[in-house]
Amino acid sequence: MKGNAMTRLLGVFVLSIWMLAGHSQQFMLLEKPGTFRNFKYFEGDDIMVVLLNDNREVSGTITRIADSVFVINNQEEFAVSEVKSVVRTRFFFSFFGYGAMVGGSFYFTLDVVNRALNGDSPVVTSETAIIGASLAATGWLLSQFRYRHYPVGEKRKWRLRIMPSIAL
Repeated sequence: MKGNAMTRLLGVFVLSIWMLAGHSQQFMLLEKPGTFRNFKYFEGDDIMVVLLNDNREVSGTITRIADSVFVINNQEEFAVSEVKSVVRTRFFFSFFGYGAMVGGSFYFTLDVVNRALNGDSPVVTSETAIIGASLAATGWLLSQFRYRHYPVGEKRKWRLRIMPSIAL
C-alpha cells in the first residue's frame, strides 16, 4: 500500500510539473544593451508606443505577444520593428505635478473663501495670488515631464525584443 501511494504522489508531482512547464508565456523586453536597465511587458500590461511610419501614438493593454508581433487592445497588431519609441510614465513628475496644481488651486480658493467669510478686505491678496499661481504653474511645468520616450532600434540606445519565458 505504501508503494502505491508513493507512486500516485510521484505521478501527481510529475503531472503538475509538466503542466507548469507547458504554460510558457512570452514577454517583451525593453533593454539598454550593456547595462542592467530593462523593463518587462507581459500580456495584460499597459503600454504606449510611437510608431515608426506615421509617428502615431498607440496606447492600451497588451492582449497578445507572438514571435515578433504584439497586439494592443485586441485591435491592432504591431511588429517590434515598427516601433519608434516606447513611452513610460514617470511617477514623480505625474504625482507631484498634479498635486501642485490641485494644491495651488486649493490654497487660493481656501484663502479667498476664508477672507470673504471673515469680512477681510481685500478678499484676494497679492500674496495669495502669487503663491497659488506659482504652485499651479510649477505643477503644470512638472506635469509636462511626466512621459519619458525610450527610442528603440538598431542604432538607438534602447532595444525592444520579444523573449520566451523560461518555464521551470
